[in-house]
Amino acid sequence: MKLIRIKAKQNMVNYKRPMCYISGETYPLPPYSTIIGMIHTACGYTEYHPMKISVQGLPYSVVSDTQTKYAGGSSKFEKGRHTAFAMCDGEKIGYTKGPGNVELITEIDLIIHIQLENELELEEVQKKLLNPVKFLALGRHEDMLNITEVKIVEAEKKEDAITKLSMYFKEDENNSKRLKGPTYKIKKVFKLDPKTKLRIFSEYFNMRYIPRNTILYDVLLDDEENVVCLI
Repeated sequence: MKLIRIKAKQNMVNYKRPMCYISGETYPLPPYSTIIGMIHTACGYTEYHPMKISVQGLPYSVVSDTQTKYAGGSSKFEKGRHTAFAMCDGEKIGYTKGPGNVELITEIDLIIHIQLENELELEEVQKKLLNPVKFLALGRHEDMLNITEVKIVEAEKKEDAITKLSMYFKEDENNSKRLKGPTYKIKKVFKLDPKTKLRIFSEYFNMRYIPRNTILYDVLLDDEENVVCLI
């Protein structure tokens, strides 16, 4: 099996968890939808290209910071109720802004594997990731991605392996009850509502966030013996 492997670094990054508006909590690793969006941006895709993703990383620490938060965006601007507005289809949409907290991962090393439905597109996507049409970010718009490697690699099934980094892993019959770590409902695929322009997610996965040095059985490994869990 041929895959694209990305090695990258980030610092002071937030992979925002939904419904955490006050504390601005972050996922420990970027969700699949964020990674897929980054790949589509790099390639200049305007329509969804099916792909599977595996992500693992080493977050060093998490700190709390302050930022300006915006609420609203679903009703017409009303003076006295809203503190700011944005134009949408010629109409003022009201927002309220104020201070808030946000969690930031100080530094993180990432390894991302990408499986495409059509392996003939691997070289094209590899070139686009190395020469993107727009600067690449994971997380917030300002969370720039420092890519250190984009390589086409082979992955093969192995009887057992030990994780080198923390990762999202989907439990199966060979790896289930003995695994430790929190579970997260991770978004993958979305469509834009033509009327509201809001994202509607159609695919979610319940993933276990397992630490490095976890023993796994019957898993995929790349040429550097990195575990691959494609979703």
